[in-house]
Amino acid sequence: PVVPKETDLLVRGPFLSKGARTVEEKVQNLYPHFDENEVSAFTRSLHTQGDPHQEIQRLKLERETLGRKLEEWRRSYLDGYFAEDDAPLPDAYLNWDRKGGRLIHDRLLECFERKSRVFGERSTSLEGGYSLDLSTDLSPRNLEYWWRRMPDLKPYLEQVKTLNLDGQPVAAQPRGLLKDFPHLQQLSARNCGLTQLPDNIANMPQLKTLRLTDNRIE
Repeated sequence: PVVPKETDLLVRGPFLSKGARTVEEKVQNLYPHFDENEVSAFTRSLHTQGDPHQEIQRLKLERETLGRKLEEWRRSYLDGYFAEDDAPLPDAYLNWDRKGGRLIHDRLLECFERKSRVFGERSTSLEGGYSLDLSTDLSPRNLEYWWRRMPDLKPYLEQVKTLNLDGQPVAAQPRGLLKDFPHLQQLSARNCGLTQLPDNIANMPQLKTLRLTDNRIE
């Protein structure tokens, strides 16, 4: 049987990683879920940005830093908690885990791992930025509440060019989470309880695609 590349990389990780020499191999290590076409597309985009090896290292460090910031945010809700005491998890952590913080945490990691599929595809080029999927088919979360409690991730969010908020309540006012995405090119906010066009759309000069169906905009 054929072993999926991502599984193969996880099993052989240290050896394959140490042996990576070509740009293609390094891209496959960085994004093990990419298929051959996606690896080729991303490799081509790297060659337009100067030294592709340096760019891969930058992307790797950028993602590691994001991971640390998000982990610190998660652990902030466990302040004073020690698992060995066999005590129940703090209510603050359970709220974060169940009401929106965890979803934001996990989806941001998936975004910068280039796993997210939005508008039927995931980002496989540098110029395409990142795609962030915060949508839900289940119970909506209070994203706006937890968004205000995130660490400062402005340098990361400004790289997001495709955003999916389908099914999540979204604030239309200027201080809503949409203010953090000035470089969006594609936005989907279907069934988000909107009664007016979000104010921040006026501050997205690169926006090309906008989906707002199933709202109550008059």
